Amino acid sequence: MGAGEGLDFDLLTMTDTETITQKTGHLAWCALIALHLAKLDGQASSESQENFFLTRWLSTALKQHRFPREVAPDIEWL
Repeated sequence: MGAGEGLDFDLLTMTDTETITQKTGHLAWCALIALHLAKLDGQASSESQENFFLTRWLSTALKQHRFPREVAPDIEWL
């Protein structure tokens, strides 16, 4: 194995990780925007309502496959 072969594998791994991180970041951004809009509409005026809204939003996002499957474990964990 040459020195360049290991480097190529490491770069591929870093790129894959960055892509998953970007997808997870996009999920978080969308959740925050949805929560903000819910607050503006008066649907989440307390912390418990915010929690309920986000729980329901994440459940719907998972069921409707709104985000790439790579972030499904993150949604399930939340």
